[in-house]
Amino acid sequence: MKPLREIGALQRGFDLPKGQRTKGKFPLVTSSGATDTHNIAKVKGPGVVTGRSGSIGNVFYVEKDFWPLNTALYVKDFNGNCPRFVYYLLQFVDLGRFASGAGVPTLNRNDVHGELIAIPNSVEEQQRIVAILDEAFEGLTLARAHAEANLQNARELFTAKVDALLSTGGEDWHVGSLSKLVGPVATGPFGSLLHKSDYVENETPLVNPANIVNGKIVPDQRKTVDRSALERLSSYILEAGDIVIGRRGEMGRCAVVEEEQAGWLCGTGSFFIRPKGAVVPKFVAHVLRSLSYVALLEAASTGATMANLSNRVLSDLKLALPEEQLQTSFLELIEDMEQVASNLEFSYSAKCKDLDDLRQSLLQKAFAGELT
Repeated sequence: MKPLREIGALQRGFDLPKGQRTKGKFPLVTSSGATDTHNIAKVKGPGVVTGRSGSIGNVFYVEKDFWPLNTALYVKDFNGNCPRFVYYLLQFVDLGRFASGAGVPTLNRNDVHGELIAIPNSVEEQQRIVAILDEAFEGLTLARAHAEANLQNARELFTAKVDALLSTGGEDWHVGSLSKLVGPVATGPFGSLLHKSDYVENETPLVNPANIVNGKIVPDQRKTVDRSALERLSSYILEAGDIVIGRRGEMGRCAVVEEEQAGWLCGTGSFFIRPKGAVVPKFVAHVLRSLSYVALLEAASTGATMANLSNRVLSDLKLALPEEQLQTSFLELIEDMEQVASNLEFSYSAKCKDLDDLRQSLLQKAFAGELT
């Protein structure tokens, strides 16, 4: 049993402002890993680095000489231990649990240096354990890569099928502008209508682009509006069936207001459309999220730092819609395909959790002396 400082003493990295960096062969390692290069190294490799500020808990193994930046901690002295063994050891210790600070999490090396850990005295035994873990984790990494590739293929297939379905227009489809076929486009209240004093927690949710995730509205209860603001902004209150679409940032963020979301407020960064006539709102939302229409919206948006869509451009957007009954039929097909994609997402998440659990189990066995 030894305190961590006697196994692998941690040291804060070195400052290096961007203006003083010169591209070179040595990696600059931050709390997120190697993010840049420099022509000078501060530490001889191999080395082990973890986050000091910001991203806490990730551990990186660096083969060659490197420069650890001041947002990182590096192992200054391995005390005769195998560096790659210490790399796995720090993952097992779970440094993230020692982080402090409400705003930017910070890891104080003094908080972990006293942690008592059992390690083999023999470097040969450490190397034997490393060889087993390297082989096992290479297999786990490959398995995760395969799962991710399968998921990506499934997502692309779903997107392609939806796009193909939405582009099957016939002669009997209605063609016209969005405002004519679906309904008038209304812009959310501009910033001057909402004041800092209007924002509270856990009252009426706002629907801004950030709240539209994967075709669904996800409220942020940390930033809602109070009753007085809602009364003042009554013309921006959403009804069930309204189509909400982001007007800035990532184009194609679009969702339909559900029954339980009626009464929420359209945010400053969104438009909303109140469908009229023979329109199936969820079908229209799928159209506006499709690759072809997202490309049109991106091409029509303006803004150097952030894409911004005007009311006029969205109102004039040309659509082709089938009869209501066919919209419903298409929507049912899309939702069936979505369910298949959702099942694949669930299967992928479950597989990744199993892989993570197996990884942790292997680390547990390694540092309990149970790897044979």
